[in-house]
Amino acid sequence: MNKSFALAFGGALAFILLMLYAVSVIYMITAVAAWERTVPVKPVEFSSGLVLVVTTIGGLVSALVITKLAVTPPGQSPTISLPAAVGNGVPSRTETWLAILYLIIWLIVGLGALIVGVMMHPDANQTLHDLGATWLGLAVTSGYAYFGITPKTAK
Repeated sequence: MNKSFALAFGGALAFILLMLYAVSVIYMITAVAAWERTVPVKPVEFSSGLVLVVTTIGGLVSALVITKLAVTPPGQSPTISLPAAVGNGVPSRTETWLAILYLIIWLIVGLGALIVGVMMHPDANQTLHDLGATWLGLAVTSGYAYFGITPKTAK
């Protein structure tokens, strides 16, 4: 398989999955933010398909973010590989901005799930609550990975 095609296809797939994840979670955030507490408490429910897509793709997107930040030297901007850079190995501004855009979208969506699903309406929907709480742990993990912080081992 052509290396340029593989990189372009992989990059396109990563962004399609990110967009599917982001749109789905934003839909959930909007529904939960509009939730009115009733007595007895009636949580917001989403289809099992939406929950499956959000949880599965959320894991994939987060794994990509953590991996990218783990291999980026501290203090440097993360980049992605585009076909144009295969030959010279020097990341362009486009590659840097695409990687940063990916991270920003992941950050905003996860922060929204944390604020709405965990902090504001923890009883409204368990899936959004779990997404927000999990995102917080993954955000801390990705920060540790990016800055190269590792726990000290006992001797």
